[in-house]
Amino acid sequence: SGSWRSTPWNPFFSENCSYQLLTLLDGADASLRLSEPFGFAAIPADTVRAVLARPGLASAPRYRPSHVRQMLARRGVLDASERALAKRLGRLEPRDPQSLLAGLPKERQAAVLDSAYDYLRYREGFQALPKPELAAAERKLLLTRGRLGQPPSTVLPAPPPPLASGHETARVGYGAGVNSTASFQEVSFRIALHDLAASDKGYAEGSQLEMGHLRLRFDHRRRQPYLERLALLDIISLSPWDPWVRKPSWHVSSGMEQAKELGCRAASCMYYDLNVGFGLSAQAEGPLRPLVYAFAETDGGAGPMFSHGWRLGTGARAGLLLTPLPYWRLLTEASYIEHLYSPAAERLRLTSSWTLSRNLEFRVTLDRRTPDSEAGGVLLLYF
Repeated sequence: SGSWRSTPWNPFFSENCSYQLLTLLDGADASLRLSEPFGFAAIPADTVRAVLARPGLASAPRYRPSHVRQMLARRGVLDASERALAKRLGRLEPRDPQSLLAGLPKERQAAVLDSAYDYLRYREGFQALPKPELAAAERKLLLTRGRLGQPPSTVLPAPPPPLASGHETARVGYGAGVNSTASFQEVSFRIALHDLAASDKGYAEGSQLEMGHLRLRFDHRRRQPYLERLALLDIISLSPWDPWVRKPSWHVSSGMEQAKELGCRAASCMYYDLNVGFGLSAQAEGPLRPLVYAFAETDGGAGPMFSHGWRLGTGARAGLLLTPLPYWRLLTEASYIEHLYSPAAERLRLTSSWTLSRNLEFRVTLDRRTPDSEAGGVLLLYF
């Protein structure tokens, strides 16, 4: 990601390697005892925090932006016409770069060529041995840039907040609410790591990685506890679409869910669910930093409440994330899945979260899962 923020793509492998790193440090100096608080596994973010918390063990974090971040930062100083020129040059359209740049001052020519070279390198994929035509194009851009006699570009992206400034990775919560039939209380525990509704300070923007998220409820009318949800894995990766950086957004989730669209509730309603989606996201500039996303989804489930013991369906999900204030986030999400051998699942959810301190958060959620509706609040503590 080109920053000091943690975005592990293989969470289980990352946890094991991170813990082994701590044990290696303990082996070098037994007095450190860095691995003791983590048992048998550690998340990369916690590894970094543990090392930085020991004075003199590591130097201060240093931000090293990725090529993509540098490319976008250099493109950011260009106007619309200059961006169009840089894109044409980076796509090898003109045979003579100098002919397109003749009307610009030398310093602007240099800025356009720097951005074009970044774009060309990004498009070709940083090959160790590029194709002859790409190598020739690189050489042409570099020769044209060198003849200008302008100093190297010093445009760099602003560093994001350091990882240590974000909330801790484990989380517990206590809340209460009311649904279509009764009031309830809820306790929750999550092993790791981060979700979209939480403050992204210190984390990759537009990312969610939840593992081992357990929610237990007590129904006041039935006077009984039950499992509301157990998310084994819930990942969302939102990569806002950009004219130069076109990455898909995606998500995958797996765990135990409630089939509330069937009209059931509590233990008789639990089933195993696997949901996968691919789509696009976009983010606009402005005070609210609106981030919108949409996925085409495939959903599968297995449980005794289904007429065939299983169901399979396709549908769509869309969401909007707003940040009105640094400590206030609004997440709205709607989904519709049409299933075989089971009624369609419709859902509309609104979450409003307030960051009270670095590791304390309060949320209010309105959740409509036809034919069920509920509203509730929860206090979350990260540790």
